[in-house]
Amino acid sequence: MHTLPIGQRRAPEVPSRNVAACIAAVAVAMLPGCAAGTRPTAPAGRCTVDVVAQFSPAIARPTSTAFLQSLVQGTGYDLRYVRTLGTSVLLRLTGPEPSCDAEIARLRRDPAVKSLQIDEKSYLPRVPPRTESR
Repeated sequence: MHTLPIGQRRAPEVPSRNVAACIAAVAVAMLPGCAAGTRPTAPAGRCTVDVVAQFSPAIARPTSTAFLQSLVQGTGYDLRYVRTLGTSVLLRLTGPEPSCDAEIARLRRDPAVKSLQIDEKSYLPRVPPRTESR
């Protein structure tokens, strides 16, 4: 082992170029989801919306995947159970169009659906930046 004279320090070890490149690649990959505190969104041209639904009492298992998929069968949309909210359920609707409005309207007309509302808690309005004038 090599000893250093008193008062001298070893030069810090610099990570290899490959390690530094990997760290930079991971940091860049994480930026789009983290930038400005935005939440991940659906790919361009697709919609994703959380809805709160109540179903007819005749529906035995309104949270089952088979039932939810039967509601959107043949439409190109996907409907997934998220969680139960008292007598309602929170569902995530994902579809091939830029807006899920047409599918929400269609689901509201379905006889199995007692009520269907967009979950406003998942869509907070953008607050304009503060401007101070003095």
